[in-house]
Amino acid sequence: MILSLCQRLTYLNFCQVFSYRNSFISIYKLPQTSCSYSTLIELKINVATFNACLCLLDGRFDSLSKLTINVRNIKYERKEINNKTKLPKLKYFSLASINSVHRFNEYIIPLLRRMINLEELILFLSVVRVDSTLIDGTELYNQVLVHMLHLNKFIFSINTNVLSINNEMDVPSNEDIQNSFIGKEYDQVGSYVHLERITPEDTTIGIKQPKAIVKSHIYSLPYQFENFLDLNSSFQCGIFVTVRYLSMRDRYPFERELFKIISDSFPFLKSLTMSNDGPQKNKQHSSTLISFPHFNLLNLVDAHDDYDEQFLVDTKTHLPCLLDLCITYESLEIVTNNFANDATRLYCSKLKGLHIDKPYVRPKHFDDYFCLLLHMSKFRDEF
Repeated sequence: MILSLCQRLTYLNFCQVFSYRNSFISIYKLPQTSCSYSTLIELKINVATFNACLCLLDGRFDSLSKLTINVRNIKYERKEINNKTKLPKLKYFSLASINSVHRFNEYIIPLLRRMINLEELILFLSVVRVDSTLIDGTELYNQVLVHMLHLNKFIFSINTNVLSINNEMDVPSNEDIQNSFIGKEYDQVGSYVHLERITPEDTTIGIKQPKAIVKSHIYSLPYQFENFLDLNSSFQCGIFVTVRYLSMRDRYPFERELFKIISDSFPFLKSLTMSNDGPQKNKQHSSTLISFPHFNLLNLVDAHDDYDEQFLVDTKTHLPCLLDLCITYESLEIVTNNFANDATRLYCSKLKGLHIDKPYVRPKHFDDYFCLLLHMSKFRDEF
């Protein structure tokens, strides 16, 4: 509708228009390639699928030079759309997806190779592979950058998760990953590598489980993104002033020392989502508070009860701005001692939003414990 009414439109930002509801636009209702939008030069948009991304680059926007696209899901597509025609006018391309990408080589690499005159490339991806290798500087250079002769800026954050199912993997060290970027026209790069071995009790009957999961995160420095995905216990340190939203995921416990590193490394963090069902091993009390001065959302739905205590006990962590908490009802009962624990009362009394995994009846003292609560809801995926 907007494109039809605005015949001479040169710039369009759907991300900004619909940011309040994080909408993903369906572009399949656009006319086919016989109708082109030749005036549009720059487009920012959220789309649901990778095919929708390809539709935008099928020729209908034949003057497009800057494309910023956030794709909700990059996975197997039944319908094949042209992913071979060169895109000589495209100078700037930004591709982001916070969900796992399972077909990096089949989908992403061919798309990038079409951009023969690209000058600036931004990638924010989390790639899953099976019995393969971690994405490193050598692979990115040989598969992508060597085909972009005009590229002068490459900003990236790429997580790789390799599931070792049938083959034993030679796990590279972080030094190996760092060395893969040397001498290939990269600027400064940060990285870390993490190995999670799968024990027999982790397996599910009838489902072939990986023997191990090898993870890496490579990112250009200084870090440019608001999100930092799936931080694990192998993370060392750094300064990430742009990051507002952090997710943590690991099979090994998160100890207090790691949270102190995170507090120092992410000074403006607003939201934390944690996934770890392993108890902490080192529970010694420290007189030094860990401070997250800008925290307003904490998601502990998939976290062990130890992490509820780590964050909600006011003698362990300083959370002056916490407003929203996502947690299971059972965990909430435990950490608050059935809403009678004075050690967790301070933060609970300041909450404006409480998001629980299932319906419940408010027990006695609940309203006194959460005295500023404005809304309660069932936990939703967007948290």
